[in-house]
Amino acid sequence: MPRQPTAAETRLREVVSCLHPAIGLLEDLSDAFGTPFVPIISSTVNALIGVVQTAKSNKEDCTSLLEQVHQLIVAIVQLHVRSESTGGTLAPGILRDIGKFTETLQKLYTFVEGQQGGNIFKRIVHHRDLSGLLKDCQAALRYAFDAFKVEMNANLFKDISQVQRMTESAQKDLLDMIAAVSDGDESGKSSSTMLSTQNRPKIFHGREAEIEHIVKILVQGLARIPILGAGGIGKTSLSKAVLYHPDVIASYDNLVFVSCDSVTNSVDLAGLVGSYVGLKAGKDLTKQCTRCLLVLDNLESSWEPLESRSDVEEFLSLLTDLPHLALLVTLRGAERPGKVQWSRPFLLPLQPLPDEAAHQTFIDIADDFHDKNHVQQLLLLTDNMPLAVNLIAHLANDEGCPNVLARWKTERTSIFSTANGRDRLSNLDASIKLSLSSPRILAESGAKDLLGLLSILPDGLSNVELLQSELPIQNALKCKAILLQTALGYSENQRIKVFAPIREHMQHFHPVPLRMTRPVQTYFHSLLELYQKHRGMQQSVQTVQQIRSNAGNLNQILVLGLNVDNPDLAQTIRCTICLNSFRRLMGHSPTVLMDRIPELLPHLDDPGLAAEINVELIHLAEIYAQSIQDTSPEQSPYNHALSLLSAAEIEIIIGAAESEVRPKIALARELFSAQGNQIPVTQCHMVQADLELREGNEAVAEASFCRCLASSWIGNGEIRSYCLERLGDIRRWKKQSTNNWAVVYLADSQTSHNMLALHKALLFIADIFIHAGEDDTASALLVVALDGFTSMDVHRGRAECLLRLGQVSLGRKELPLAVQFWSQARPFFERASQTTKVMHIDSTIAQVEKEIPQHDEGNLAHLPFLVNASLTVCKLGNGALDTSEPEEFA
Repeated sequence: MPRQPTAAETRLREVVSCLHPAIGLLEDLSDAFGTPFVPIISSTVNALIGVVQTAKSNKEDCTSLLEQVHQLIVAIVQLHVRSESTGGTLAPGILRDIGKFTETLQKLYTFVEGQQGGNIFKRIVHHRDLSGLLKDCQAALRYAFDAFKVEMNANLFKDISQVQRMTESAQKDLLDMIAAVSDGDESGKSSSTMLSTQNRPKIFHGREAEIEHIVKILVQGLARIPILGAGGIGKTSLSKAVLYHPDVIASYDNLVFVSCDSVTNSVDLAGLVGSYVGLKAGKDLTKQCTRCLLVLDNLESSWEPLESRSDVEEFLSLLTDLPHLALLVTLRGAERPGKVQWSRPFLLPLQPLPDEAAHQTFIDIADDFHDKNHVQQLLLLTDNMPLAVNLIAHLANDEGCPNVLARWKTERTSIFSTANGRDRLSNLDASIKLSLSSPRILAESGAKDLLGLLSILPDGLSNVELLQSELPIQNALKCKAILLQTALGYSENQRIKVFAPIREHMQHFHPVPLRMTRPVQTYFHSLLELYQKHRGMQQSVQTVQQIRSNAGNLNQILVLGLNVDNPDLAQTIRCTICLNSFRRLMGHSPTVLMDRIPELLPHLDDPGLAAEINVELIHLAEIYAQSIQDTSPEQSPYNHALSLLSAAEIEIIIGAAESEVRPKIALARELFSAQGNQIPVTQCHMVQADLELREGNEAVAEASFCRCLASSWIGNGEIRSYCLERLGDIRRWKKQSTNNWAVVYLADSQTSHNMLALHKALLFIADIFIHAGEDDTASALLVVALDGFTSMDVHRGRAECLLRLGQVSLGRKELPLAVQFWSQARPFFERASQTTKVMHIDSTIAQVEKEIPQHDEGNLAHLPFLVNASLTVCKLGNGALDTSEPEEFA
C-alpha cells in the first residue's frame, strides 16, 4: 500500500499549487504593464519552492513562509486591479514596498538554502546567523503585510478548484483592466483667446489643409461647421479666410460675419443675428432668406454659461432649419454645441502653425533682415501660436529682436500687450483672462489651481501623475477635463500640457503656491530615490523613462524651490542632489541647479545634509576642474570663464584656500570683460565679495557688493536683491554699526512688490534697533515681520522673529515670556532643518528656567497679543509702510 502523505506534505503541496497560478498572474502583469521587480519575484519564488520541496529540516516553518509569500503575491495582483484609474501603474511608494518585498524574498531563499547544508558542523556554526536572518525575514514580512494591507495568517484556499476559480476571476479582472487602459487617454489640443477684425486676413499661412476641408464641405451643400481650438490659435482668421475664398463667394449670395462676444444669452444672440440676416428678434426664426453663409464668431461668450447653454443650442438648431443658410461658428475649447447635426467629417481642433508657416508670418510682418538665430529664439517662445507670433513679430519690427528677447526675460507674456489695444486680438493677456473667467473654471476652483501648477510644468502631467502625486485638488481628472474643454490645456502623448504663452501668463499673474508644488516635488523625489535604490535592475527602465519624461518639470520645480524662503529647502536640496546623481549615472553632465546650492548653505544647519552636499560639491568641483583643463581661454573663452567662476564659487563653500580661488575669479572676470558680457562680470564681483567676506576683508567685500549694485539698479532685480540682502544683514558682518542698507533693501522690496524680501528687510532693521537698545521699536518690527512670514508659511522667518522676540524679552527680564517665544520658535527651526539652533534653544531654555521665580510662572496673559497681533501698518518716522500681502499669499 503506497505511503500516505503527511499533513505537512499535503500542506506544502497545496501552497505550491496556489503559488504557481499566482506567479502566472504576476508574469501577465509584467507583460502588460512592465511592473518593476516582477521578473525577480517570479524567479526567486520558483527557486524558493524548489529548495523548500527538497528541505530535510524545518519544513513546516518553510511552508509557513511560503504561505505568507502567496498571500502577499495575491495582494500585489489585487493592488494592480484596484489601480485601474492609473492604467495599472502603481505609485512610487507601493513600488518601493514591492522592492523591499523582493529583497525579503532573496533573504528567505538564503535562509532556506542555508538550512539544507549537508555538513552538520557548518549548520551549527552558522545557526546564529541563520536565526538572525529568519527574524529579519519575519519582520520584513510583517511590514509587507501592513504595507499591502493584508490580514496576516488569513485562511488559505481549501482546494485546487477554489484556486482555479480565484485565478480565473483575477485573470478576467486583469483582462478587463487592460482593455480599459488600451482605450487610451483623452486627446485634443486646447487653450483660449480670440482674434477679431472684419477685414480679410492679409497675412495668413499654414492653414491650407483646414481651408480645403471647410471649403469642400461648404460648396457641396448647406454645411454646419464648428471651428474649435485654443485661444490665439487663429480660429477667427481661419473663418475669415474661408469667408473670402473664391469658391465660397461663388457658392453663396450673402456672406455674413457676426462677432458674438458682446452677447451673453440666447435672446441677445437671436436679436444680433436677426439684425444681420433679416430675422426679427423673437420666436419666429423660420423665415426664408437668400442663400447665405453665416459666421458666428466668439460664440462661447453666450454658449459657455450653463444657464444659457441650452437656449443657445436651441437657437442654433433653429438656425440650421432655415432654408439656404449655412453655418460656421468659432468657439474656444474642444467641445461642439449640442442639438445641431454638425457636418462630417469633423474638423479637428486647430493646432499651432507649422514651423515654416510661423517663420513666414514673422517675415511678412517684421521683414527678413533680422538675425536668424534671434528670430528662431523668439518663435520658440510662442509655441507657434498665431496670435503670439503676430504680436511678437510686430514688437520685433518696432524694437528689434535683441530688445524683445531682453524684455521677454523680465516682462514675459505682458510684452504682447499693445499700449492702447483693447480688443482680444491685440492683447494676449486679456484673451487668457477671458478664458480664466469661464463659468466652468469659476465653478471648479481646482481647475485654476491645476492650470497654475501646469504653468510651471513644461512636460505636463499624465493621469498617473495627477492621481498619484496626491495634489490638494478635489477630482483632479475632472479639473483636467475642464481645462481641455475650455482649451486652456491640450493633450499630447496622453499628458495634459499648456501652451507657453498661457504658462507665462499664469506665472506672472497667478503664481503657483507652495502647497501645489510640494506634493509634485515629493512624488518626483520618490521616483528618483526608487531608481537609486534599485538601479541596475532591468525593471528600473520604466522608472528611468518616467523620470526622463519629467526632466523639464523637475528642473522648474527645483528652480522655484531653491531659495532661502522655501520652508522645504532641505528636501528641495536633497531632491536636487538626487537628480544630479541620476544624471551622473545616466552619463549626463551635472545639473546647473547644483550651482545654486553653495549660496544656500549658510541658511542650513543639518549636518547630515551638509555632508551629502559636500560630497556632491567636491565631485562637482572635480568636474569643473576637468572642464577648465578641457577648455581653452583662446578657443572657447566663455566656457572657460564659466568653468572658472563655477569652480571658484564651490571652492569658497568647501573651504579651498584663498590662493586657489582668487586667481580663478580674476581670470574669469578678465575673459568675460573681453567679450563684453556685463552680467557675468557682475557675478564675478559677487563671488569676489563672498570670498572677501569669508576672509574677513569687510571693507573690500562691501565695496564689491556696492559695485554690483551700481550695475544692477536698472534691469537686474536678482543681482540687486542678492547684494542688498547681504549688505543689509548685520549678522553677516563683524562690525556691528547701524547702516542704511537694510532700509534700502526695504525700499527696493516695496518698489518691486517682493513681499518675502520686504519682511526680511524688516527683520534686518529690527536687528539694528536691537543692537542700538531700542527694544520697543525692534519688537514692533518683529511682530510685523512675524505676521508676514506666518501668512507666507516661511518657517525659518517665523523662527528667527520668535527667537529675537525672546531675546528682547530676556533683556527686559521677562523670563517666562522669553521661554514661551523660544518654545514657539523651536518647531519652526526643526522644520527648517536648523538642528544647531534647536540645540541652542534647548540649552538656553534649560538655563533660563532655573532662574524663573515660581510665582512668575504662567504669568503670560499679554503673550497672545504680542504673538498673534496682525498689524498691517508699521510706522517708521513720519511715514507708513504698507505690508498688506499680495493675492498669491492670501
